[in-house]
Amino acid sequence: MNKQILRSNPYHWAALFAASLLAYLILPQGEYIQQFAALPLVGSLVGLLIRIALNEAAYQRELMKLAIQNNFSLAATSHMAGVAFDKHVEFSERYAAETYRSLVTLFRKGPTNLALDHSQELFAIRREFAVWLTKDIDTKLEGFESALREVGASAEYVYNNMDAEDRQGKLTAMYRTFAQVIGLAEWNNEQLTDERAATKVIQQLRIILGTEEFTRLRLAIVVKATDDLG
Repeated sequence: MNKQILRSNPYHWAALFAASLLAYLILPQGEYIQQFAALPLVGSLVGLLIRIALNEAAYQRELMKLAIQNNFSLAATSHMAGVAFDKHVEFSERYAAETYRSLVTLFRKGPTNLALDHSQELFAIRREFAVWLTKDIDTKLEGFESALREVGASAEYVYNNMDAEDRQGKLTAMYRTFAQVIGLAEWNNEQLTDERAATKVIQQLRIILGTEEFTRLRLAIVVKATDDLG
């Protein structure tokens, strides 16, 4: 059935149905005449039912779109959303700055007990913003902090312990963790993951802020505006 016909006014279908019914009732009761008159009667009834179904589906789609828009507006423009975003920005900037400071220390001095200080500072920042961070964020950031603590504690032990055998084991573990923190892909013929690397921390902070999504959206708006001007 033609889509344009289905989109027509339902009152047209009702009028056709009424006319077909009237013709069916008043025409002679011959078999072929009544069957011929019944064709538009059935067709108009089917068309009317289809049109009602299409209207209902379109109505439900509009309700769904409206609900999604309302939910988005509430989530994106509420006072709580604005405050949360500002807190996430402040937290991410401070946490990233301290992460890079810890890397500078490690690159300058190698595995050092100063890593403990950086670990404690990162934990203090995270604790300050605890109510604004999810459990998942806490877990992922804590991995980097624990790696710094391991490096710092191992360095403290290695440089103050004279037991050669025990010292060597701690030294090996310390350099392995150090390699993870600075983002090496391999150490001592072992493939390393980036789960505890500083780069992973920065990536997680970008996810918190939606940096990549905002950047893509801004570029899309700029491109569209440029096309419209052209």
